[in-house]
Amino acid sequence: MGNITKIAEAMNVTRRSVQNWIENDKRFADFHQDTIEGLVDQCESQLNILINGIPRIIDNRFEGWIERPDVACILFTLKTRGKQRGWVERQEIMNMDNNGFLDILKRASQREEKEKNEA
Repeated sequence: MGNITKIAEAMNVTRRSVQNWIENDKRFADFHQDTIEGLVDQCESQLNILINGIPRIIDNRFEGWIERPDVACILFTLKTRGKQRGWVERQEIMNMDNNGFLDILKRASQREEKEKNEA
């Protein structure tokens, strides 16, 4: 499924040889990438099962879950596939002016400059 070590072992060559083929042979590189994409497709299909869960239906009525939907999988999917819709972790950017860090740097720089001029 695209694992370079396993490909090298199966072909009785080094990992570097396989990496060279990927870098220098477009057909080999395309085949390798298609294999990886197939693995990702397979994983996404399994992820879909975890997202939806497996309902227990008796006499056309929902009677509970065989497997409940997995909240972590739902959030993972939204954060990776739903970025354009705003499903991202919020990133806090610290304002360096507010904590005095820039002032400390400026004073250190001024001190170094003063010491240089005195020497």
